[in-house]
Amino acid sequence: MFLSSNSFWLEQILDAFLAVAVKQRPLMIPLDGVQTRPVLSFEVGAVLPQAGAVQLPAELEKLVTTHQAFLRSMCTVSVESIVDPLRRLCVGSRTISHRLWVELFPRVWDILSPEQRHDLTKASIDILKNESFLTAQSTQRPNVIQVILEGITHCSPPMRLPPALVKYVSKSYCGWHTAIEYLHTIISRPRSEMDLAMLSMDDEQTTESSWVALGDLYNMLSEDDYFCGLWRRKASFGDTNAALSYEQIGNWSKAQELFLVVQNKARTGSIHYTEAEYNLWQEHSIK
Repeated sequence: MFLSSNSFWLEQILDAFLAVAVKQRPLMIPLDGVQTRPVLSFEVGAVLPQAGAVQLPAELEKLVTTHQAFLRSMCTVSVESIVDPLRRLCVGSRTISHRLWVELFPRVWDILSPEQRHDLTKASIDILKNESFLTAQSTQRPNVIQVILEGITHCSPPMRLPPALVKYVSKSYCGWHTAIEYLHTIISRPRSEMDLAMLSMDDEQTTESSWVALGDLYNMLSEDDYFCGLWRRKASFGDTNAALSYEQIGNWSKAQELFLVVQNKARTGSIHYTEAEYNLWQEHSIK
C-alpha cells in the first residue's frame, strides 16, 4: 500500500481494515436498537368478555405488525450492508474517517493479546517518530497525528507511549489538548494491588516522565493555574507548594526567596529531591 505523506492516509488504512471484515456474518443489532414506543402510550380498548382478550387500537396493531416485519428483515442483514457503504463514505471525507478511527481503534485494542498490543505500540511509536514522513501533516486540520493520538487516548488499558514523544508531536502537530488528556490518563489511572505488585522500574519512570511532560505542556500553553495545581499534587516539599502559591498571587519576591532557600537545602544534602522538582526550583527562581 502506497501512503502519501501529505494526504490523510488513515482513509486508506481504514479502507484496508474494513476490506478484510467477514462480510457474510449476520449483523448483531444492539438491544437498544430495536425499541418501539411504550405500549402504554396507546389507548387500549376494553376487555372483550367472551374471549378475555384486549381490543387493540388500529394504530397499535399496525405498529406491532410493522415492527415484526422489521425484525424479520433484520435477520437477513449482514456485515456487508454496513461495511461497504462505510468504505465509500471514508474516501475523501476526513470527518467520517476521523470519527470512525476514534471509534474503531480502542475496540481493536481491547481484543488484542498482550503480544499484539506490544507490537502495535512499537509500530505506533515508530510512526510518531518518523518526522521526515509526517512533516507535511503539520499544516493540515485534522491531521493524521491528531487522530492517532485521539484514538490512543481512548484505549483501555492505555497504550504506553514515551511521554517526551507525546509532548513533541503534540507541539509539532497541534495536538495539545489530546496529549494533555492522554498524559492525565497515564498519571491518574487507578492501580489494583496486583498492578502495584507488578509495577516495573520502566513503568515508574514512564509515570514520572508523564508528570514532567504534562507540566511542560501546561507551561507552554501558559496555563499557570493548571501548572501549579499539577505540582501541588506532585511536589515533595511544602516549600515548593508555598512558593507556587506566592507566584499565583503575584508575590514574586517571596516566591523567589522560597525557591532559593529550598535549592540551598538541596545543595547541602539535607533533603532528598527529584530531578524534576529541582529543575522547577531553578527555572522559577530566575523567572
